[in-house]
Amino acid sequence: MKQLFTFMLVASVLLFSSCSKDYLSTPTENPTINYGTNGGISTGPLTLMPKLVKHGDRTLTYVHTGDLSSVTYNNGYKTFYSELNNRGPATHVTTNTYQGDTTTRFLYELSSNGLAKSIRYEELKNGEWDELFEDDYTYNTSKQLTKISNSSGHYDFVYNADGDVTSITYINWQNKLIMETYFWYTSGNSAVIDDKNKINPDDLWIDQYLKIFGKFRKHLPRRIKYSNYLPNGAKTDFRYDYVLNADGLIKTEKKYYSPSNVLAETKSYEYQ
Repeated sequence: MKQLFTFMLVASVLLFSSCSKDYLSTPTENPTINYGTNGGISTGPLTLMPKLVKHGDRTLTYVHTGDLSSVTYNNGYKTFYSELNNRGPATHVTTNTYQGDTTTRFLYELSSNGLAKSIRYEELKNGEWDELFEDDYTYNTSKQLTKISNSSGHYDFVYNADGDVTSITYINWQNKLIMETYFWYTSGNSAVIDDKNKINPDDLWIDQYLKIFGKFRKHLPRRIKYSNYLPNGAKTDFRYDYVLNADGLIKTEKKYYSPSNVLAETKSYEYQ
C-alpha cells in the first residue's frame, strides 16, 4: 500500500499551459528551485523546525529557506521538490523522482487557497513526458481532503469530530468496493497522542512531505487495518507505539502485527 500512492496520483492538463515549456521538457537532478514568495499561502514543500533529516530509510535535505529540497531512499529513489510560477503566490508544485534510468514526476496544480486541486503523473520516455494517470481532489469546508477521483474510480475519506481521518475506501468505476482502510487513535485504555509532526500520514496515497492536502489528523494512529478485496488482495492489521522527544515529536515509531503483537518494523526520526 505504501507504494500505491506513488503510482496513482496525477495533475490537470491545464498545467502545461501555465508552466514553463523549458522546465517541463528538460528534467535535471539538480533543479534550480525558485521559491520566491507564497503571498502568505502556506503551501509547498515541508518546512519543519527542527528540521526532520532522517525518516526511517529516507534522508531529507533542505534549501537555505528551510523548504524541502530532496528525499533520498535506500532503494535508490531520489525525489526533488520545487515550486513553479513564484512571481506571486505558488500556483504549481512539481516533484521529480529518479531511479536508475527511470525518471517520473508529479505535477500538482494548486487552488487559490493553496490546496492541491489536481495532479498528473508522468514518465519520461524518449525525451518526452508520457502521462500515466490524472486525478482531481475534493475538500470539505474544513479544508480536509474528502475525495481523490479519476475515470477509474474514487477514494473517499471520512473524519471524526476531532479532525482525525478514520477511514478511506476505494470504489471503482463499477461502484464496487475494492479497498478500505480504518484508523484508530486509542489502544486499549490508553489516551490519544497529539500529532505534532508536520508530515502527512503514511498509507494515504499522497506525498508525505507536501503541505498541499489539508490536515488529516490531530492525533497519532494506534492501529491501522487495511483490506484489498481483489483476488489475492493483501490484508494487513498493525498496531503502533511511539517514543516522543522533548518537543513532542516522534523519535521512534514501532509497528506491531495485530493481534499477535509481533514487532514488524522500527522507524527512527532524526531532527536538525
